[in-house]
Amino acid sequence: LYLPELGVSETIAFAMRTPATGVPALACRVTVLHDNQVLQTGVLRIPSMADVGASPSFVIDAAPQPVLDRVDDDRFFDAALVLNHDDAGAGRATVVQDEVVAVVALEDEGIDKFTSLVDRALSAIAKRPDDYEGLRAPGTVELLRELVVF
Repeated sequence: LYLPELGVSETIAFAMRTPATGVPALACRVTVLHDNQVLQTGVLRIPSMADVGASPSFVIDAAPQPVLDRVDDDRFFDAALVLNHDDAGAGRATVVQDEVVAVVALEDEGIDKFTSLVDRALSAIAKRPDDYEGLRAPGTVELLRELVVF
């Protein structure tokens, strides 16, 4: 989808496959990116066909870039992360790098271990910032070794 600097974008259609029965409704995350920078994200909800009279809805739940005409073309991000939860309350991360998208469950044991490692590292950096000044600093070297082993 191309979003012009001014004016209305083109209308697009896309198909979603669902099981023939047993789907009460659909909910999907829509994220608008520019050079892997999150501009807006929200949830599109589509009621089931049995819910006569109900209309689809779209609710923006984050707009880190509230004014879209201020996008900095000189800033490029390697990847975009959107952390949220699904309708059942399970933590999810949507990870985007250029044209590749993945959704990751945040309750995964590996994610929990990594989150714990990052939490410990951030606490250590906050307590002893001098140990992390530069790539060859003792704290930085230790942290990089932990990340490699992880």
